[in-house]
Amino acid sequence: MTHKHEVLDRFGNRVEEDRPALRDGERIKVGVLLMDSASPDLADDANAAREKAYSDRCDRMSDAWRNPSPVILDKHKQAPAPITPDPTTLADVEAALAQRDQRLQNAWRNA
Repeated sequence: MTHKHEVLDRFGNRVEEDRPALRDGERIKVGVLLMDSASPDLADDANAAREKAYSDRCDRMSDAWRNPSPVILDKHKQAPAPITPDPTTLADVEAALAQRDQRLQNAWRNA
């Protein structure tokens, strides 16, 4: 006789006896088939569209190096001025790095 459920004892072992009620500690495991309201045909169409979009994207990405977009240079636009770091900021960074190095050197003493 084929059942659509399983009876398990308290240890998770399958119980083979066919009884009308569960014993203490036993549980019943029932398979459930669920489906939302979408029709399978719509899901197939959506999957096909998703696969096509993914394939098109992969094709564009793999061919992008062959036809790069042109770089347009504006001759009237000046190059940005180089960034010069503030000397006080550099001193702060170097001091922080020195403190970190000192903590790392002495870390084994506090362990």
